[in-house]
Amino acid sequence: MRPLPSSPFGRIWLTLLGIGISAAALWIAVRNVDLATVGQRLADADVRYLLLALVAASVQVYLRTVRWQLLLPMRRDGRRVAARRILPVLLIGYLGNVALPARLGEVVRTYLLSRREGLDSVAVFGTVVLERILDVAALAMFALIVALSIGAPPWILGAAGLAAVFGLVALVVATAGLPRAVITISDRFDPSAGASSSFRLPGAATILRLAYRFSGGVGGSHSRRAVAGAATLSFLAWPFDALLVWLVSSSINIDISPGAAALISAAAVLSTAVPSAPGYLGTYELAAAAAAQAMGVASSPAFAVALLAHAFTILPAAIAGGVSLVVLRDSLAMAPPGAEIDAQAPASGDPARD
Repeated sequence: MRPLPSSPFGRIWLTLLGIGISAAALWIAVRNVDLATVGQRLADADVRYLLLALVAASVQVYLRTVRWQLLLPMRRDGRRVAARRILPVLLIGYLGNVALPARLGEVVRTYLLSRREGLDSVAVFGTVVLERILDVAALAMFALIVALSIGAPPWILGAAGLAAVFGLVALVVATAGLPRAVITISDRFDPSAGASSSFRLPGAATILRLAYRFSGGVGGSHSRRAVAGAATLSFLAWPFDALLVWLVSSSINIDISPGAAALISAAAVLSTAVPSAPGYLGTYELAAAAAAQAMGVASSPAFAVALLAHAFTILPAAIAGGVSLVVLRDSLAMAPPGAEIDAQAPASGDPARD
């Protein structure tokens, strides 16, 4: 996730950069498209397929809810946060990603859940980062398997393989390397104990406390079994995203294989890492349409697939997030602030040894 700069001018420039990239991507995506043909395709869409696409999107959201439940630190009473309490907050986060730049919905859901459940906000943010790493690793592995099974061009196989390696390395570093590095640095350069005058920098103790708490969310607030379960759920979620693309394509009478739908889905999702306007407008359409054309779909139908897949990927969850925000407004306002932890201890014990 890309945090916004603290300066108001930095935020403005980042927003303008995202809008500029989105505008350029959208122009590239539509320059060879017959918009009248696209409109006719969308107007003739088969509602039955679209209803099934909503079901696929709902299953994916449920799987991601259970995944976050596995990764979250325990409540103060030693219990896991109930999935029914996580779901509306997750949906509000999706709304934030649609309405705000730089995926700020991730920050919104971190704040809301930690405040509502009395959890350490930095550790919760660590679980959100871990979710993104799991998503990249699972999506890349899924895309690589699909690309191999359908005999995709070498450049697609190479890109999927490279992304899979990157995702797996990032996962190992985050869940094992980072927590152990924090422990090692803290043991050798403990500013509170004056262990090293060379490391006694202003704010060093605060930085180490934050690192403890963050690494607790990424690698120490849950067991390896929980991380394995979350990785499995991540891998299971992506076929439903591919199914959604296949269903919306079928609704407008565009015949693509399930494997092609999976690669279109993967390209579109990876494009959301590029800075863009809120809702990934333009970048999603360009990536999805380009992938569809690479799979043999003509430019105008490919753009229609991209538009419809984008709409069904973000709008139902965003609308549900808006409803959740209204329903939970009073309870969120009354919730106590998120928990703070002792300055000398990690968020959930030793993150490298849990």
